Amino acid sequence: MARLSKEQLSDRKRYQFRTEEVEIPELGGSVEVKTLSVKERDQLPDLTDEKGNADASVEKLAQVFAAVVSDPKVTAKEAEGFLGDLPATALDRVIEKFGELLEGKEDQSARRREFRTQDD
Repeated sequence: MARLSKEQLSDRKRYQFRTEEVEIPELGGSVEVKTLSVKERDQLPDLTDEKGNADASVEKLAQVFAAVVSDPKVTAKEAEGFLGDLPATALDRVIEKFGELLEGKEDQSARRREFRTQDD
C-alpha cells in the first residue's frame, strides 16, 4: 500500500466509513450503523463512572445511538424520546454491531467470552 501525502490525508472526499445493517425484528425493520470520525467519537459520552462502573443512562445511550445509527438519522433528543421504551435487546444489537465494525467480529466475540468468564 502506498504512503499517503498530506494532500491525500486532508481530502475528505477520500474518507470511507464502514456501514452495516442491523435487523430489529421487534420493530419489523432495520437500521444502518456506521463507524465514526474522530470528532464524532470524541463527542460520545463516557458510559462508565470514575471507578469503572457502568453509568449508562437513557440520556447517554441516546447520544451513542444518535451517533452510530446513520439511517434513519435521529438526534440524541429524538432517540431519548423512544429509547427508554425500546426493547433492550434491540439496542444491544445496535451497540454490538457498532463494536464489531470497530474491532472485527473475532475480537468482539473473544472479549464477550472473557467478560462472561470473569462474571462466573
